[in-house]
Amino acid sequence: GSVVGVGSSSGGSTITQQLIKQQVVGDAPTFKRKAAEIVDALALERYMSKDDILTTYLNVSPFGRNNKGQNIAGVEEAAQGIFGVSAKDLTVPQSAFIAGLPQSPIVYSPYAADGSLKSAGDMALGLERAKDVLYNMYRTGRLSEKEYQEYKDYDLTKDFKPSESSEKSSHGYLYYTAVEEAQQTMYEYLIQRDNVSQQELKNNDTVKAYKELAAKELSDGGYTVTTTINKNIHTAMQNAVANYGGVLDDGTGAVEVGNVLLDNKTG
Repeated sequence: GSVVGVGSSSGGSTITQQLIKQQVVGDAPTFKRKAAEIVDALALERYMSKDDILTTYLNVSPFGRNNKGQNIAGVEEAAQGIFGVSAKDLTVPQSAFIAGLPQSPIVYSPYAADGSLKSAGDMALGLERAKDVLYNMYRTGRLSEKEYQEYKDYDLTKDFKPSESSEKSSHGYLYYTAVEEAQQTMYEYLIQRDNVSQQELKNNDTVKAYKELAAKELSDGGYTVTTTINKNIHTAMQNAVANYGGVLDDGTGAVEVGNVLLDNKTG
Protein backbone atom coordinates (compact mmCIF):
# COMPACT_ATOMS: atom_id res chain seq x y z
CA GLY A 1 0.00 0.00 0.00
CA SER A 2 0.93 3.61 -0.29
CA VAL A 3 2.49 5.41 2.63
CA VAL A 4 0.23 8.39 1.90
CA GLY A 5 -2.84 6.21 2.20
CA VAL A 6 -4.23 6.68 -1.30
CA GLY A 7 -2.59 3.85 -3.24
CA SER A 8 0.37 4.18 -5.55
CA SER A 9 -1.78 4.61 -8.66
CA SER A 10 -4.24 7.11 -7.19
CA GLY A 11 -4.78 10.32 -9.08
CA GLY A 12 -4.02 13.74 -7.65
CA SER A 13 -6.97 15.62 -6.18
CA THR A 14 -6.85 18.26 -8.91
CA ILE A 15 -6.11 18.32 -12.63
CA THR A 16 -2.99 20.37 -11.88
CA GLN A 17 -1.70 17.80 -9.37
CA GLN A 18 -2.32 14.98 -11.82
CA LEU A 19 -0.39 16.87 -14.50
CA ILE A 20 2.50 17.48 -12.12
CA LYS A 21 2.54 13.82 -11.11
CA GLN A 22 2.56 12.64 -14.73
CA GLN A 23 5.18 15.03 -16.02
CA VAL A 24 7.39 16.05 -13.09
CA VAL A 25 7.40 14.15 -9.79
CA GLY A 26 6.23 10.70 -10.87
CA ASP A 27 4.16 8.19 -8.94
CA ALA A 28 6.54 7.02 -6.21
CA PRO A 29 4.66 6.01 -3.03
CA THR A 30 6.41 8.45 -0.70
CA PHE A 31 5.47 11.47 1.39
CA LYS A 32 8.27 13.40 -0.30
CA ARG A 33 6.71 12.85 -3.73
CA LYS A 34 3.22 13.82 -2.57
CA ALA A 35 4.49 16.99 -0.90
CA ALA A 36 6.44 17.96 -4.03
CA GLU A 37 3.33 17.32 -6.12
CA ILE A 38 1.24 19.74 -4.04
CA VAL A 39 3.90 22.47 -3.90
CA ASP A 40 4.65 22.24 -7.63
CA ALA A 41 0.94 22.29 -8.48
CA LEU A 42 0.44 25.50 -6.52
CA ALA A 43 3.43 27.05 -8.26
CA LEU A 44 2.19 26.01 -11.71
CA GLU A 45 -1.22 27.60 -11.09
CA ARG A 46 0.52 30.93 -10.49
CA TYR A 47 2.14 30.84 -13.94
CA MET A 48 -0.42 29.11 -16.16
CA SER A 49 -4.11 29.74 -16.67
CA LYS A 50 -6.62 27.00 -15.92
CA ASP A 51 -7.34 26.67 -19.64
CA ASP A 52 -3.65 26.19 -20.44
CA ILE A 53 -3.26 23.62 -17.67
CA LEU A 54 -6.30 21.70 -18.91
CA THR A 55 -5.05 21.83 -22.51
CA THR A 56 -1.66 20.47 -21.47
CA TYR A 57 -3.31 17.76 -19.39
CA LEU A 58 -5.46 16.66 -22.32
CA ASN A 59 -2.42 16.53 -24.59
CA VAL A 60 -0.33 14.23 -22.39
CA SER A 61 -2.64 12.15 -20.17
CA PRO A 62 -3.12 8.40 -20.71
CA PHE A 63 -6.39 7.49 -22.42
CA GLY A 64 -6.25 3.70 -22.29
CA ARG A 65 -5.86 1.65 -25.46
CA ASN A 66 -6.63 2.00 -29.14
CA ASN A 67 -8.14 -0.62 -31.44
CA LYS A 68 -4.72 -2.25 -31.84
CA GLY A 69 -4.27 -2.73 -28.10
CA GLN A 70 -1.59 -0.04 -27.94
CA ASN A 71 -1.44 2.43 -25.07
CA ILE A 72 -2.48 5.92 -26.11
CA ALA A 73 -1.80 9.34 -24.61
CA GLY A 74 -3.38 12.66 -25.49
CA VAL A 75 -6.92 13.46 -26.59
CA GLU A 76 -6.10 13.56 -30.32
CA GLU A 77 -4.54 10.11 -30.26
CA ALA A 78 -7.54 8.88 -28.27
CA ALA A 79 -10.00 10.30 -30.81
CA GLN A 80 -8.12 8.72 -33.72
CA GLY A 81 -7.49 5.41 -31.96
CA ILE A 82 -11.01 4.87 -30.61
CA PHE A 83 -13.36 6.63 -33.03
CA GLY A 84 -11.19 7.17 -36.11
CA VAL A 85 -11.72 10.94 -36.24
CA SER A 86 -9.81 14.04 -35.19
CA ALA A 87 -10.60 15.43 -31.75
CA LYS A 88 -12.15 18.52 -33.32
CA ASP A 89 -14.66 16.32 -35.16
CA LEU A 90 -15.88 14.31 -32.17
CA THR A 91 -19.60 14.31 -31.41
CA VAL A 92 -20.78 15.25 -27.93
CA PRO A 93 -21.31 11.61 -26.83
CA GLN A 94 -17.88 10.66 -28.21
CA SER A 95 -16.29 13.63 -26.44
CA ALA A 96 -17.96 12.64 -23.17
CA PHE A 97 -16.63 9.11 -23.49
CA ILE A 98 -13.06 10.30 -24.04
CA ALA A 99 -13.33 12.92 -21.29
CA GLY A 100 -14.18 10.16 -18.82
CA LEU A 101 -11.22 7.94 -19.66
CA PRO A 102 -8.35 9.54 -17.66
CA GLN A 103 -9.94 8.63 -14.32
CA SER A 104 -9.25 4.94 -15.02
CA PRO A 105 -7.96 4.61 -18.61
CA ILE A 106 -7.48 0.86 -18.88
CA VAL A 107 -10.70 -0.02 -17.05
CA TYR A 108 -12.83 2.36 -19.12
CA SER A 109 -11.14 1.63 -22.46
CA PRO A 110 -13.41 -0.31 -24.87
CA TYR A 111 -10.42 -2.39 -26.00
CA ALA A 112 -8.57 -5.28 -24.39
CA ALA A 113 -4.78 -5.66 -24.45
CA ASP A 114 -4.89 -7.47 -27.81
CA GLY A 115 -7.02 -4.75 -29.42
CA SER A 116 -10.25 -6.75 -29.36
CA LEU A 117 -13.43 -5.11 -28.13
CA LYS A 118 -14.21 -5.98 -24.53
CA SER A 119 -17.25 -7.97 -23.47
CA ALA A 120 -20.50 -6.07 -23.02
CA GLY A 121 -20.14 -6.27 -19.25
CA ASP A 122 -16.62 -4.84 -19.18
CA MET A 123 -17.41 -2.23 -21.82
CA ALA A 124 -20.39 -1.02 -19.77
CA LEU A 125 -18.00 0.54 -17.23
CA GLY A 126 -16.70 3.06 -19.75
CA LEU A 127 -20.16 3.70 -21.19
CA GLU A 128 -21.58 4.44 -17.74
CA ARG A 129 -18.65 6.75 -17.07
CA ALA A 130 -19.53 8.66 -20.28
CA LYS A 131 -23.11 9.05 -19.03
CA ASP A 132 -21.75 10.51 -15.79
CA VAL A 133 -19.83 13.08 -17.82
CA LEU A 134 -22.96 13.95 -19.82
CA TYR A 135 -24.95 14.35 -16.61
CA ASN A 136 -22.35 16.73 -15.21
CA MET A 137 -22.53 18.72 -18.45
CA TYR A 138 -26.31 18.92 -18.04
CA ARG A 139 -26.07 19.74 -14.34
CA THR A 140 -23.70 22.64 -15.00
CA GLY A 141 -25.79 24.04 -17.85
CA ARG A 142 -23.62 22.89 -20.75
CA LEU A 143 -26.45 20.75 -22.12
CA SER A 144 -30.20 21.23 -22.18
CA GLU A 145 -32.39 18.48 -20.75
CA LYS A 146 -33.42 17.48 -24.28
CA GLU A 147 -29.78 17.25 -25.40
CA TYR A 148 -28.83 15.31 -22.29
CA GLN A 149 -31.55 12.71 -22.83
CA GLU A 150 -30.66 12.36 -26.52
CA TYR A 151 -26.92 11.99 -25.96
CA LYS A 152 -27.36 9.72 -22.92
CA ASP A 153 -29.32 7.22 -25.02
CA TYR A 154 -26.91 7.32 -27.96
CA ASP A 155 -25.29 3.95 -28.79
CA LEU A 156 -21.56 4.64 -28.71
CA THR A 157 -20.63 1.03 -29.39
CA LYS A 158 -21.39 1.44 -33.09
CA ASP A 159 -18.79 4.21 -33.29
CA PHE A 160 -15.88 2.22 -31.83
CA LYS A 161 -13.29 1.29 -34.43
CA PRO A 162 -13.10 -2.43 -35.22
CA SER A 163 -10.11 -4.33 -33.88
CA GLU A 164 -6.93 -4.38 -35.97
CA SER A 165 -3.64 -6.20 -35.62
CA SER A 166 -0.91 -3.92 -34.31
CA GLU A 167 1.65 -4.99 -36.92
CA LYS A 168 4.15 -5.58 -34.14
CA SER A 169 7.21 -7.56 -35.01
CA SER A 170 7.86 -10.69 -33.01
CA HIS A 171 9.32 -9.91 -29.61
CA GLY A 172 12.48 -11.95 -29.53
CA TYR A 173 15.67 -11.74 -27.50
CA LEU A 174 16.76 -8.50 -29.15
CA TYR A 175 13.53 -6.69 -28.27
CA TYR A 176 13.57 -7.73 -24.64
CA THR A 177 17.26 -6.85 -24.33
CA ALA A 178 16.52 -3.31 -25.54
CA VAL A 179 13.51 -3.02 -23.22
CA GLU A 180 15.54 -4.22 -20.24
CA GLU A 181 18.28 -1.68 -20.91
CA ALA A 182 15.74 1.12 -21.38
CA GLN A 183 13.95 0.25 -18.15
CA GLN A 184 17.24 0.21 -16.25
CA THR A 185 18.14 3.63 -17.65
CA MET A 186 14.71 4.96 -16.68
CA TYR A 187 15.04 3.43 -13.19
CA GLU A 188 18.39 5.16 -12.65
CA TYR A 189 16.95 8.45 -13.89
CA LEU A 190 13.94 8.25 -11.55
CA ILE A 191 15.92 7.51 -8.39
CA GLN A 192 18.32 10.33 -9.24
CA ARG A 193 15.44 12.71 -9.96
CA ASP A 194 13.79 11.89 -6.63
CA ASN A 195 17.10 11.99 -4.70
CA VAL A 196 16.58 8.47 -3.39
CA SER A 197 19.39 7.65 -0.98
CA GLN A 198 21.45 4.46 -0.93
CA GLN A 199 19.94 3.74 2.47
CA GLU A 200 16.44 3.92 1.00
CA LEU A 201 17.49 1.61 -1.82
CA LYS A 202 18.32 -1.08 0.73
CA ASN A 203 14.56 -1.42 1.13
CA ASN A 204 13.39 -4.00 -1.42
CA ASP A 205 9.91 -2.47 -1.54
CA THR A 206 11.38 0.88 -2.59
CA VAL A 207 13.46 -0.72 -5.33
CA LYS A 208 10.46 -2.72 -6.53
CA ALA A 209 8.26 0.39 -6.59
CA TYR A 210 10.78 2.30 -8.70
CA LYS A 211 11.33 -0.66 -11.05
CA GLU A 212 7.57 -0.82 -11.62
CA LEU A 213 7.42 2.94 -12.05
CA ALA A 214 10.21 2.81 -14.65
CA ALA A 215 8.36 0.15 -16.65
CA LYS A 216 5.11 2.13 -16.44
CA GLU A 217 6.82 5.37 -17.45
CA LEU A 218 8.32 3.74 -20.54
CA SER A 219 5.00 2.15 -21.44
CA ASP A 220 2.78 5.20 -20.93
CA GLY A 221 5.12 8.17 -21.27
CA GLY A 222 5.27 8.42 -25.05
CA TYR A 223 9.01 7.76 -25.24
CA THR A 224 10.88 6.59 -28.33
CA VAL A 225 13.74 4.18 -27.64
CA THR A 226 16.49 4.38 -30.25
CA THR A 227 19.12 1.66 -30.63
CA THR A 228 22.13 1.27 -32.92
CA ILE A 229 20.65 -1.90 -34.41
CA ASN A 230 19.86 -2.05 -38.13
CA LYS A 231 16.69 -4.12 -38.11
CA ASN A 232 16.94 -5.23 -41.76
CA ILE A 233 20.49 -6.50 -41.32
CA HIS A 234 19.62 -8.16 -38.02
CA THR A 235 16.65 -9.94 -39.61
CA ALA A 236 18.75 -11.10 -42.57
CA MET A 237 21.38 -12.53 -40.24
CA GLN A 238 18.75 -14.28 -38.14
CA ASN A 239 17.27 -15.79 -41.30
CA ALA A 240 20.70 -17.01 -42.40
CA VAL A 241 21.15 -18.82 -39.11
CA ALA A 242 17.64 -20.27 -39.26
CA ASN A 243 17.95 -21.45 -42.87
CA TYR A 244 21.54 -22.70 -42.98
CA GLY A 245 22.57 -23.35 -39.39
CA GLY A 246 21.65 -27.01 -39.66
CA VAL A 247 24.05 -27.74 -42.54
CA LEU A 248 27.13 -26.60 -40.65
CA ASP A 249 27.38 -29.84 -38.71
CA ASP A 250 27.20 -33.46 -39.82
CA GLY A 251 24.67 -34.22 -37.13
CA THR A 252 27.09 -35.98 -34.78
CA GLY A 253 27.64 -33.09 -32.45
CA ALA A 254 25.88 -30.13 -30.93
CA VAL A 255 25.31 -27.30 -33.38
CA GLU A 256 26.90 -24.03 -32.32
CA VAL A 257 25.98 -21.41 -34.88
CA GLY A 258 27.53 -18.00 -35.41
CA ASN A 259 27.57 -15.56 -38.31
CA VAL A 260 29.67 -12.63 -39.46
CA LEU A 261 28.67 -9.47 -41.34
CA LEU A 262 31.44 -8.43 -43.75
CA ASP A 263 31.80 -5.25 -45.81
CA ASN A 264 33.61 -6.40 -48.99
CA LYS A 265 35.00 -2.92 -49.59
CA THR A 266 36.74 -2.61 -46.27
CA GLY A 267 37.19 -6.23 -45.20
